[in-house]
Amino acid sequence: YSCSSIRLDDSAIDEPKYFGLAESDNLLGPYTRVLQKPMEIRGEIPGLTVKGYGSLKIIKNPLADITEDGGGVALCNRLTLDESTGVSGSTISLIRTTDEGLSWDTVIPKFIGPSFVEDDWKSAYVYAFDTLINPLDPSTELIYYNARNGYKDAFEEAGVSRFPVEFIQKAKSG
Repeated sequence: YSCSSIRLDDSAIDEPKYFGLAESDNLLGPYTRVLQKPMEIRGEIPGLTVKGYGSLKIIKNPLADITEDGGGVALCNRLTLDESTGVSGSTISLIRTTDEGLSWDTVIPKFIGPSFVEDDWKSAYVYAFDTLINPLDPSTELIYYNARNGYKDAFEEAGVSRFPVEFIQKAKSG
């Protein structure tokens, strides 16, 4: 679950700051917190300061599933700030766990990031994603995601990219 929030002043948007982890036998609760502190996602995004976390999802591929040895692969969109310009952003990172999802390490920091090109459909943020094995080529994975073409008064669009399943295999093996 997401907890606490930060304000992205240049976009006038509030976004989650941390992830927590809770469990229940019933979807409606009650829930018991598994972690007493926010979930840790280690690793920086070069040139940017991570200010928060929008979402974290296990990639929809059996190779990415968390296994008995605790290993798994996911994607996480991280909210960032370029300290030199004061500009915020959101970047999707490829991450892995070795402790059943209690903490995560960054494998590819800028897996899919904003272009920072004026008037580009994903110039400011990429976020809100989902994945599936490419039905036309099972050696690749599709990732559908939202993006914004700017900051205040910007428009949101959806896009799709593909990446080799090999990325999942390499991330899982460390």
